[in-house]
Amino acid sequence: VPAESTKCEKCHETLVQFGEEVTREIVYVPASLVIKEYVRPKLKCPACKDKVYLSPPPPRLFDKSYASPSLVTGIMTGKYCDHIPLFRQETIFKRNGMCIPRSSMCRWIGEACDRYLIPIADEVLKGIMSGHLVNTDDTPHPVMDDKKCCKGYMWVYVGGSDPKWKSVYYDFTLSRSREGPEAMFKEYKGYIQADAFPGYDCLFEDEDRIEVACWAHARRKLFDTKELYPANAECIIGLIRKLYDVEDKARGLPPTAVQALRIKESRPLLKDIYKVLCAWDQE
Repeated sequence: VPAESTKCEKCHETLVQFGEEVTREIVYVPASLVIKEYVRPKLKCPACKDKVYLSPPPPRLFDKSYASPSLVTGIMTGKYCDHIPLFRQETIFKRNGMCIPRSSMCRWIGEACDRYLIPIADEVLKGIMSGHLVNTDDTPHPVMDDKKCCKGYMWVYVGGSDPKWKSVYYDFTLSRSREGPEAMFKEYKGYIQADAFPGYDCLFEDEDRIEVACWAHARRKLFDTKELYPANAECIIGLIRKLYDVEDKARGLPPTAVQALRIKESRPLLKDIYKVLCAWDQE
């Protein structure tokens, strides 16, 4: 408060504070690069002079590298979360007064994956395959191979032994052959939920693996038959809709309550669907 405004304009009494008002604005603070130095004194005996005492250096992310964990994680976050290519990050670093070649960044990412991330991913996959149910699907993805763009496939595996927390694992292949999921489920025993992709058929040749079909894909085929068999198709589609309604009720319930609800409401619907299918088959 300016000095001339500390007196009452009417009676000239000194003003007394009885509260305050706060005004806020958002201020942008650009990221900065800091060189952190660790100084380790060298000690020696003035009499013997045959040995130098030096404390060990701090642990490094990579051997003989000046890259810190925060720098490498920032680069990886920029590339994979914010979609900032390494050549653009190189320009950003130069603008902040630091020359970090993209070749170095590329090498750091590879070493970080090999040394730190792949072991974590392997443990995630072990956790998924230790459960009794795994959901899987694939998605085509363009990828550069030998300086040309081709189609690759990203496979997702969801599951785990903890019903409250599901883990997710991604595997990438350059083809949609059965070798991809076959390698993942090599030691697995339990339920597998997937679509009708023929590449999954080999998995169920082993009795220890049980196929769990997808209602969304089954429902899709019924829509294809509506023109030829409208009554039966509409009837089954309506029953499937009721199955989805049961799942809406089950969302958020504990596993035992979900099981009880499905036994009570879904099982009769499945029997009705079976009856309609049998009658349809006899027409």
